[in-house]
Amino acid sequence: MPAGAKALPLQGLPFLAPDGAKMIIRRPIPNSDTVLSSEDFRAGELVTGAQSSKWLVGFSDLGTTLLSKDADGNPMDPHSQLAARVLGVAYEEFARNRKLVKFAYTRQASKPFLFGKPGGMGDATIVITNRRNGPDTPHPTGKALVEDENRDLVPGYKGLRFCLLMGGPGPCGARKLYEWNDKPCKPACAECLERARELARHWKSTFREYPKYFDFITACVNDGQLITREMLARWPHLQGPFTAGERLNPGEIMQHVSGRIRGGLTFCDAANGFFQGLLADIAKEAYWRVTRECYDRTVRVPDMLYGNSLRSEYAGAESPLFRSRSIGFFHDEFLNEHPRSIASDACKRVSEIMRDVMRWYCPDYADAAEAEPTLMTAWDKRATKISHGGVIQIWTPDHNPKTCEDCRKSL
Repeated sequence: MPAGAKALPLQGLPFLAPDGAKMIIRRPIPNSDTVLSSEDFRAGELVTGAQSSKWLVGFSDLGTTLLSKDADGNPMDPHSQLAARVLGVAYEEFARNRKLVKFAYTRQASKPFLFGKPGGMGDATIVITNRRNGPDTPHPTGKALVEDENRDLVPGYKGLRFCLLMGGPGPCGARKLYEWNDKPCKPACAECLERARELARHWKSTFREYPKYFDFITACVNDGQLITREMLARWPHLQGPFTAGERLNPGEIMQHVSGRIRGGLTFCDAANGFFQGLLADIAKEAYWRVTRECYDRTVRVPDMLYGNSLRSEYAGAESPLFRSRSIGFFHDEFLNEHPRSIASDACKRVSEIMRDVMRWYCPDYADAAEAEPTLMTAWDKRATKISHGGVIQIWTPDHNPKTCEDCRKSL
């Protein structure tokens, strides 16, 4: 710890991980002078997926959506775009009505396809996985008690049920199938599988890059990835280890930017590997930079972290992160602890670093890179950014931006 740095008080809270194993979530001691921040990439896997497709097959409809604005000037949401296709309405109509139950449920059903399909998941796997791990589905035919949008306990089903989210009368699982697309599968609701097939068809027609992407993945698994002249021109630091025209071994791929080789891959491993590996490299570099600024007082914030970065609000100054601590790294989310006196600037600096690292790694979709800062006294996935006059405020469960006068003034 640097000289003069103060040890900040922490206490451990036990939580149960999804597999039942205990984990410890650290949080500031109540009434102490510390507060937590959480920052994660907005649509991180979608941005890296779009960039990966752009490099490998030459285009990305998903990337076009990520860079587009709706009629009100807000970034377009790919989940809403797919849901609008499913419902047969224009995107603008869906955006106006997205909080209505029918629209919100269809969007919820669409989300697993944007995350699962690019990695090669089949319809049955998506249905079964989301029944086990997805958010619960309130419905009057359910025999379990689940939380609704107001966190009240109501009848429903554990896990995400596609048939109910897409307007089915229920109950879910009234008719079960043990085979899908001529392959055996775990017992699954027949109506959920039919709805998944419908969603998959719309996903494929909305994001047209993926059939070509899957052809590329098949070639990598069967024959090994071909290293092209374009790749080496894009990343000159790889010109020593690799030669244009070189083909890797079957089941081997070269990760974007870093040039890391992964071998022994199945189709799904390789399909996931390109965009998940890219996001992992982005997150690790950003986390390294955040951690250094927490502990190294000699660091001065650069005007531009990279050539395509946005100018820092703190350019030329000592990092506002100094005396903070980075205490959690969860896939693409960072959990940090800050003295209250510097918390707003510190969490904004974390967001700057995450944004600029993603901009450099994903240059074609740099303007889609974003990681919003959120302050809280205890880690809560419901927490959202609250900014009053450019100062990030501590989120609380009872905060309502619609009735908060300071939030209105900041719009």
